[in-house]
Amino acid sequence: MLNFLARLVFGNYSDHGLIMDIFGVKINQTDSGFSMDFGSESTVIWMLIAVLGWMIVSYLLGSINFSLVISKLAFKDDIRKYGSQNAGTTNMGRIYGKKIGALTLMGDVAKGIVSVLIARVMLGDSAAHLCGLCCMLGHCFPIYYRFKGGKGVATAAAVIFAMNPLSGVIILAIFLIVAIGMHYVSLGSIMGALFYPLVQRSITKVFTGFSPTPLMSISAIAMSLLLIARHHSNIKRLLEGSERKFYASKLFKKKGASEETVAQETEGAKVPRSLHTIDEDDEDGKN
Repeated sequence: MLNFLARLVFGNYSDHGLIMDIFGVKINQTDSGFSMDFGSESTVIWMLIAVLGWMIVSYLLGSINFSLVISKLAFKDDIRKYGSQNAGTTNMGRIYGKKIGALTLMGDVAKGIVSVLIARVMLGDSAAHLCGLCCMLGHCFPIYYRFKGGKGVATAAAVIFAMNPLSGVIILAIFLIVAIGMHYVSLGSIMGALFYPLVQRSITKVFTGFSPTPLMSISAIAMSLLLIARHHSNIKRLLEGSERKFYASKLFKKKGASEETVAQETEGAKVPRSLHTIDEDDEDGKN
């Protein structure tokens, strides 16, 4: 049973991580992949404990929700009160402005990259996919905030790029084509999530010559389903035709949005006077 778990977690091709060297695991190439001789059961147990430990750390890293941290520290408020009431990058940008949105994005991306890259180096690719999923679960259901977090798009994107940059580029291209072409950011995220397991399988096979391990496939499918499920309210609005539209041209406009644009971006929320979108209007009115 222990050997089965170890083979499931550590995969069947060459990128196994430093943990194999640390514990002296012997790896032999076969026609179907790589066979592993773990030695004693105690070795297997300690290796699995190491994976479990980094899974927990990855979840705790993911639970650091930078939109909630920044809104509380910088604005003494809770982003979940405003706009879409989502603790994520998009809502932060709409309510507090592009710079704050970008800062939030960097934080959410960094935790995904850290959790995956360390897992890849130490534990190998197969376990790294699982740790990336744990980081995303932490973002969506953070233990520090009563399990109420964001949708996990930025963190998931970071995990995908950290695992394989080419997979990330392909998923990003799908997102941009849909988001810009259809004018819905949420639909772009949903379609990117939908295609991820297929892209991951194809890219892994091209670069390694082997199909992804069962754990890699399970993690990819779980990430995809979780992202889609976290967009349930967006899916409902898309079906109703009431989802907020996105226009790429807005990103290149100068400061000073029209009253109509501000009203659309803050629809359904009582926005305090201190927020970026209101401050810009106040400044325009003085000129």
